[in-house]
Amino acid sequence: MGRASLVLVLTVCLSATFVAADRPWNIASSPHFTVISDDGPKTAREVVWQFEQVRAAIQTYWSWARTDLDRPVLVLAARDEDRMKSLAPKYWEQRGGLRPSSVAATGADRYYVALRSDVRADDRQGSVNPYLDAYWAYTSLVMRNGFRQDIPLWFGRGLAAFMSNTLVRDTSLQIGRIVPWYLQRLQTGERPTLRELLTADRNSAWYTSGGKLEEFDAEACAFVHYLMLGDNGAHRA
Repeated sequence: MGRASLVLVLTVCLSATFVAADRPWNIASSPHFTVISDDGPKTAREVVWQFEQVRAAIQTYWSWARTDLDRPVLVLAARDEDRMKSLAPKYWEQRGGLRPSSVAATGADRYYVALRSDVRADDRQGSVNPYLDAYWAYTSLVMRNGFRQDIPLWFGRGLAAFMSNTLVRDTSLQIGRIVPWYLQRLQTGERPTLRELLTADRNSAWYTSGGKLEEFDAEACAFVHYLMLGDNGAHRA
């Protein structure tokens, strides 16, 4: 789905938020996020709290990160798949297509995130954050916001992937968990050499080819994971 289309749908849904007849929408706000949810006020508060934890983690790991963005972030927390479908219908138009639990887009006046609040972390293959795409997009925004020029492709995408599977629990914050399908890609797919990883840009075949980009992201994530956590964090600086 194109970003413009997603922004339009989200804007229309936002305008109709408080007149929905089936279930009221609730707002929870924090210093950096606004969450609107039709899954009750508790869910709205929980989602806004989780996003604040991710923001704090980014600031803790990378003190240079400019986590104060140039426009507000609005999160729509949908109670189930049907509501998510109404926010991003394009994904449901193709039979057997992707059914995302979270999507993100940039509008003229704000950043938009839509996610399903009924999806929980998948512990079958090692915990997978259901908001992975949303955290990936948010981290990318923060990283781009922190530099006056484009950052290396491996660096930006690797950091976003590293943070995307952050699991926010009631008493813990788990950062840097390996995404299972990234590990599978590394084990079975074609991988860029280290030189190719470090020198690739947006004109590279590793970026322009969908299949190759997934393999590039898997290796970028693994490389950042090593730099951040390998040898007890000796390479983090």
